[in-house]
Formats: sequence, C-alpha cells, structure tokens
Amino acid sequence: MESSSNNQDVILCRENYAKWKNPKTKLCKNVEKFTWTTKNRMEVSLITFGARLISIKLPDRNGECKDVLHGYDNFEDYAKDGKFHFGATIGPVAGIIKNSEYCMNGRYHKVPRNYKNKHCMNSGKNGLQRVNWMSHIDGTDVILSHATDGTNGFPAIILIQIIFSVSSKNHLTIKMTARSNKVTPIDLSQQLYINLASHDGGDNELKDHLISINSSKFRRKDDEGIFKKSFEKIETDLRNLTEVRQLIDNESKSLDCLYEIDNDELIESIPMVMQAIHPSSGRIIEIFSNQPALYLSLCPEFPVRESEEDEKADQKSSTENLTLEYLRTKLTEKEIEFFKCRADTEAVDLKPREVSIVDECPTIPVSEEVDKEIIGKDGTKYFQNCGFSISCHNFPNAVNHQNRYPEILLKPGSVYENVTILKFKVHVLISPAD
Repeated sequence: MESSSNNQDVILCRENYAKWKNPKTKLCKNVEKFTWTTKNRMEVSLITFGARLISIKLPDRNGECKDVLHGYDNFEDYAKDGKFHFGATIGPVAGIIKNSEYCMNGRYHKVPRNYKNKHCMNSGKNGLQRVNWMSHIDGTDVILSHATDGTNGFPAIILIQIIFSVSSKNHLTIKMTARSNKVTPIDLSQQLYINLASHDGGDNELKDHLISINSSKFRRKDDEGIFKKSFEKIETDLRNLTEVRQLIDNESKSLDCLYEIDNDELIESIPMVMQAIHPSSGRIIEIFSNQPALYLSLCPEFPVRESEEDEKADQKSSTENLTLEYLRTKLTEKEIEFFKCRADTEAVDLKPREVSIVDECPTIPVSEEVDKEIIGKDGTKYFQNCGFSISCHNFPNAVNHQNRYPEILLKPGSVYENVTILKFKVHVLISPAD
C-alpha cells in the first residue's frame, strides 16, 4: 500500500488489485489499483489492466455518493470480458476496420476478425484493453506506459503513455500520447459507460437525463452494424438540452450514433463535445475532447429487459456495502482513513489463504459473446438503455479512407495526442428568499 499527495485537496492511494497471467509470456504480474479522493468527495479508481477506470463515485445535491460508472465487482469479470471493455483504453485503433484489412503504402495489412466474423472491432481481442500497463506516479498523477510489439496487423513499435489527472474541482483529465518507429495507424479512446443516477439506475433514470452535443451531423449504422459513409443532418438542434427519451430511435428502441463534432474557431482549443444532466440527483458531466467524433450509444447490444422482475433487479442497490457512507455509520474518522487505502493482510491480522503458484495466477479465458445476462457491480443486471456508452476518437474505418478523414497514420518523429476531460458538477437547488 502506498499513498501520494501534493496537498489535502486530492489524495491518491495505490494498492495491489489482482494477479494476471500474460497469455503470451506466461508471466504472472500484479494488477495495480489507484484511487483518488478529492476534497469535494469525488472518488475515482483506475486499474493497470487495460488502463481501465473501474469506479467514479460522486455526491448528489443531497450529499449522497453513488458510483456512476458501469463495471464489475471483481477482476475475473474484467479479464474475461472481450466484448464491452468497461472503462478500458481501446487501441491501437478504436472502432471498426471494415473487412479486417487496410492498405498502407501500397501494401495490405490483415487485422484480427472479431465482429460478425468479418470485421475488426477495437483492434481485436488482443488490443490495448488486454494489456497490463506499467505504472508511475508523479505527484497525484498516474502515468501508465506500454510498447506494442508490432503484431496483429499493426506493424510498428508504438510507445504509448497515458496521464490520468484528478483535480480538486472534480475534473478527470486523460491525456494519451503515442510515438512509433514506423508509419502505423493510431486511434486511441477510452470506453466509458455512465449513468449519472447511478450505475444501477436503469433505463428509466437514463431516459430522464438531459443531454446536449456539439454536433449538427451524425451517422447511423447499416444492417451489418457498420456506420454508413454519409452523414445526415440532425433535425433537432442538439446544442440545446434535449431529454434522452426523445432521441431514442423508434425502430431500434435505443440510440447508436456517431456524431461529427462541429469545428468553431471561436471556441477553446479543447471544446466541450457533450453535456449530460440528471435532474433528480443534480449530477452533471461535461466532456471535452480534441477528437473529431463522438460515438454515443445507449448500449443497444446489452440484453433487453423483458420482465418487471428484471426491472426491480436492475434498480436494486446493496445496503451494507463497504462504502464510505456505510463506514461512517460504524467507524471513527481515523479508521475510515485506514480503509480508504486498503491495508495489507498482516496489518489487520488476517491469515491469507494458502495457494499454489498456479492457483494464485490462473489463466482467464476471454469471451467475446454477449451473455443472456450481464451481471455488474453489486449484482446489478445491466440491460439495454441502462447507460451512455461514450468514446471520443477518429471516424470509424478512417484507416481505409485516409484522404477523407483526419490523419490517422502516425509517422516516426511525430506525436499522436488524444485529450479527454471529464468535468463533474452538482446542480444545487436554491430556495427562493422569504
């Protein structure tokens, strides 16, 4: 256990989270977990496996903290999930590569097929989402690093660095940079699933959200699940706040669109691409990005809820979870600080289970299929329309349209940079003066 802090406004804790066996090297490595706590009571957790955000806890206008990020309770579920990549860093090329091939410098490169047995999605099952990244702490910033090996159809050694920063204003900044020794496509992204009511808020709470998007054009998917080549003009001005239920497509009963971010020379260098407000809790998220497109969906590939019983399960919450809210009712402030950075087993006088080396670091099989049920945190069932699936990156299949879309090829000597900033706020109701 280790803690690092520049001041008391932001506290960073570091601990071992799990063990993971690299399927290529067969080496067993520690997966680390980092947790920031701010003076404004936001708590953010990150693990090195997949450079993955696993928790964002925020207070509402009444001071009640809830986790607004979808995910799992344990490492095994994150490790075996080859479909949704909750909270993970995606790459080297996020999104789809049509027909699992692209042409670069007159030569065709094949990439893994993992979508409809024909296309490559999110660089295949061995993408960055399945890497256990190296970590370094600088003040309260966490820096994760990784070098690709030039395989899987991406022919270069790509040095990637991600800086995760959390401020006392409840801002989370993710800055991704990459350099390569050869020309290679690069398009990184962070795959987030968010419901500002709570990760277990369900579709009813999500449909109550108000959102605005800095876009006037969008693209739908065709029957194959591929985004169409041409953009359509958005009839409703999405720069104005719109209720999510009004954006749901009547045919698909969900939302699954790619939005082209409007360029405006008058706005700041990293513009706000999306805002979402949950009126009941007062929680607000503002997303800023330097990328040209926003992929936004309401998880249409999640299972469809079919019964009232499923609805109750979707909305249930755990009562005696080891949250700070629960601990405050049972422990002193000094004890709370102790549990915020989990202690070693010896410090709390527990006898660790005796395990063999094989059991300590098992091989976890990866599944790219959609189960009939997705069991998330606290045993919550995740269904279609239960959250926003958000990622900011280049246009899908841009590597096959290099003259049409923004630059996707990284050349030696150049630096790729992707910056995403998540600003969390709470709208407080003010009673009129007597």
